[in-house]
Amino acid sequence: MHGKGHAEPAGVYISIRSPPRIQGIF
Repeated sequence: MHGKGHAEPAGVYISIRSPPRIQGIF
């Protein structure tokens, strides 16, 4: 996972800083 590298679910932190469609990448 690029951007933060946290162990948290990508769909969680990605959705708060990127469009919902980005969730599909992870």
